[in-house]
Amino acid sequence: MYKYFSLVLLLCGAAFSNDAPFILGRNDEVINVKSKNITMREEEIIITLRKDYYEVDVTFLFFNKGPTENVRLGFPVEALQHDICDKDVYDFKSYINGEIISKTITKNEKWTYEHDPSVSEYIRWFIRDATFQADTYTTSRVTYKALYNSYSDNFVRAGYIYGTGRFWNGAIEKMSIVINHGDDILIENIYFKHIKTSEFTWVANGQYRYVSKNVKPKTIFGDNISIIVQPFDIYGKYNWQFGLTFGNRYDRIFGEEWYSDDVKDWISANEDVSWVWDKILIYKKPTEIRYYTKNQIRLFINFFSAIHGYDFTNPLYKEYFQKINNFGDKNRTKYKVNPNFSENGFNRIERKNVDYLLNLEKKIPVGQ
Repeated sequence: MYKYFSLVLLLCGAAFSNDAPFILGRNDEVINVKSKNITMREEEIIITLRKDYYEVDVTFLFFNKGPTENVRLGFPVEALQHDICDKDVYDFKSYINGEIISKTITKNEKWTYEHDPSVSEYIRWFIRDATFQADTYTTSRVTYKALYNSYSDNFVRAGYIYGTGRFWNGAIEKMSIVINHGDDILIENIYFKHIKTSEFTWVANGQYRYVSKNVKPKTIFGDNISIIVQPFDIYGKYNWQFGLTFGNRYDRIFGEEWYSDDVKDWISANEDVSWVWDKILIYKKPTEIRYYTKNQIRLFINFFSAIHGYDFTNPLYKEYFQKINNFGDKNRTKYKVNPNFSENGFNRIERKNVDYLLNLEKKIPVGQ
């Protein structure tokens, strides 16, 4: 006799979740239950952000303190208000104790929110069988690739839902989250819902690790990780990725309460301006970590110099800035060499921003 457990994935484009007990009932019913004997000792989530998709590699370490259990693991793909997108997640693979599970069956169903019957989700379950031996550790691993979910303007989102972990016995004893990205992706922000990180490590250039212990999810789908990103052609066409376009992006990233009245007045009078780092700090607190690679940081620093007319000897930078039609100020300034360039021409805000970026660059581990 099998017991049933789920590994939940939200799509189209995509939030992902960890293992959670469930029982498949009728074709239109999924009932969550709580495992009494199996604990999740460790969960390591590795998310690698590519330009057009992202990869997820999740490893769970379980311990079964009870008798041997045959478990039916389910991995659902979920799409809100429309049909399931078959191509949104691909290259799905599942392993138990290092052995690939070759047999996977699928089951489709429609699920309706209890609090709002007008909202439905369409779920496809990837189901496979596994055995959790008595008084034994079991390692489960899942890998897959997924397309990003549209977010806002030029932004897209990668995500992971860990809330289903609440159905195992006790808390998730240790959760590690590793995020990787290269120069072709800019991370705008990373949000952790109901997770208090006990440790942050900048592992390498473009690689970050968060570790939390005794994680106790509160809600099934509400406890999640969201990564807001945008593709970036680092030395190609510039689309204001390092600038600031007012409207939704201004409201979402900064929040009006961050600004003094004089800055608010300046914003109100200059709504067509995209480059504002001579008026506004990049960071909220000097200790804040922004997720840039070495090349991204160096390019960002050089924007400040380019706006003041620095004569770049590196042709890569010079050609890049010459291609930009304007820097977004009121005069629609283009890059022009200033023979009298001096960093003394930076104003107080620009100097603070450049110093912040230089210090951020130093935080990247040496030799990476």
